[in-house]
Amino acid sequence: MTSRPVCVLLSLISALCGCSTQAPDLAEPYAPTSQDPSISGGAGAPAAPTTNLAGGPSNTSSCDSKPMSANSATSGTPSPTGAGTNAASGGAPTSMGTSTNAAVSGSGAVMPSGPPGISTDTATGELVFRTAPIEIGPGEEAYTCYGITLERDVVIDGFKKSAQPFVHHAQFFMALWPEPEGESVCNEQFKLTWLPIFLAGAGASELRLDDGVGHVIGAGTQLVLQMHLFNATDKKVAQPVEIRMHESKSAHVTPVAPWAIGSSQIDIPPRQAGKAQNVCTVNEPVELLAVFPHMHTLGKQFQVEVGKSMNAMRPLYSRAPYNFDDQRMEKIDIKLEAGDILRVTCDYMNTTDERISFGESSSDEMCFFVAFALGDFPAQADCPNLWEALFTL
Repeated sequence: MTSRPVCVLLSLISALCGCSTQAPDLAEPYAPTSQDPSISGGAGAPAAPTTNLAGGPSNTSSCDSKPMSANSATSGTPSPTGAGTNAASGGAPTSMGTSTNAAVSGSGAVMPSGPPGISTDTATGELVFRTAPIEIGPGEEAYTCYGITLERDVVIDGFKKSAQPFVHHAQFFMALWPEPEGESVCNEQFKLTWLPIFLAGAGASELRLDDGVGHVIGAGTQLVLQMHLFNATDKKVAQPVEIRMHESKSAHVTPVAPWAIGSSQIDIPPRQAGKAQNVCTVNEPVELLAVFPHMHTLGKQFQVEVGKSMNAMRPLYSRAPYNFDDQRMEKIDIKLEAGDILRVTCDYMNTTDERISFGESSSDEMCFFVAFALGDFPAQADCPNLWEALFTL
């Protein structure tokens, strides 16, 4: 039996490398039940009790099964930057909601409090992922992960994180393969077994999807928060880190799932500029709702172009300059048609004495345009050689 996140990965691999994997289309939207007040309660609904949802049993199902109701309890075992511009809408704000990434200020830093785990905030109704206090000494830098396993099904349509200056960035993932529960050292900024669902920098950050769409996350799914920590003060820091999630109140929810294009063909000589590029073909219509352009510390500019032929390419999206210290997700409204050609380009400046290639570590480089697309298993674009290097890591 295969969990839903693994099915999503199989769908990605099937489209991008031509493998024969089966992932079904859902005939109907996901419909959470009304028995769970934290799922269906609207204004005036009874406040959900504070509930610890961490460390619970796994809920696995075959790829061709429909999502379960959001209040189901099951048993089993765990399954193994610069400013962005959406050229498709002329660079203007889209009508799909708001996405903010506020700057850090002296009054903007908020100290999360409460026990570690996943619980419902009775005052706000938000589902809160909270770590134990993360300790880092003065002037120290570290990469830390924190894993917590969900105990019940949820449908999430919004995320937010308060400003914490010592958290350089925070990336929130669904793990396809178990990571250590609780805190662990992790020097990788991104793994192929992590499906991204939210990202924030040092400032306050929020992403809210439209009503009726959201991330369908099954019981037994491990959520992993990967953090780059840097304490620029002269005092030790010991604070928990929170990701607050908004549970969908919609009676019927259309799932969103990862969609990606990019290049793994990266080779940057020492002390020189470099470029990674790939040309991908859209096989079926796809609607993109949010995006995370991803490079590492040497990235300088990120661009995606679209056209019906290589002689008719036009800008679709750019983040220029790209700033590793300002990584964030953005709301977008991009509709791609079958036959569209996409060209993704990543520009770098290698300031080191080493030749830099593709890899998961922050000292390596990546070139990915990761998006959330409408649908349970959105059709992936055909990107030559994208997965060639991924399976050798």
